Amino acid sequence: MLSIYMVLTFILFFGAKIKAKKGTWHEDFLSLETTKAIQGFCAITIVVHHLSQRLNEQEILYPFSQIGVLLVGIFFFSASLYTLFRYSYWAELRGGSGIPERWICLAFQVPAIVFFVFSIFTMALKIKCLGPIVKFLGTITLEFYLIHNLFIDLFKSPFVYVKSDTLYLYLVILSSVAFAFPLKKLDDYLIKLINGKIGGAKDEKMSLN
Repeated sequence: MLSIYMVLTFILFFGAKIKAKKGTWHEDFLSLETTKAIQGFCAITIVVHHLSQRLNEQEILYPFSQIGVLLVGIFFFSASLYTLFRYSYWAELRGGSGIPERWICLAFQVPAIVFFVFSIFTMALKIKCLGPIVKFLGTITLEFYLIHNLFIDLFKSPFVYVKSDTLYLYLVILSSVAFAFPLKKLDDYLIKLINGKIGGAKDEKMSLN
């Protein structure tokens, strides 16, 4: 199970470009390519966060179980504010009034989200994590994020029950990636079809002939 930490480290830094010289920075650290790669990596860590709550031995992935709101913050910072107002960890404790706890939770979590997002993009000034793996994950972020819960439930269902936590972890991640890729291709095709680009291209070829 500890191997997931090494796998995630490899995914993040494989192919990374580091500006080690003092006074040098990656000026395009907020480019679409860079931010998509960061989102791709965060997507897989969010999946690990969800998985950490379903394992038999949760202690090994305990850090991931506690930082879900930070990981989601990199995606939906503004949406996280609404989520924190309506739902919070402390407000769900038994005996809590449901009102003060939410504001206390908000006071701690919002600064943590801001600091986390700021830290990630500050790191991007020096370390450009644009390896082939994170770049690929960045292209299927939405599909990967939307589909992973299906496999989290599937591999713990009466039909397919995986006892090994390690096998369960990797099966969910790999299956999600495997299905997200063709789903992305289908999305792209349907969007082009709706926008008339596919039909329009065919009609243009026919008119030229």
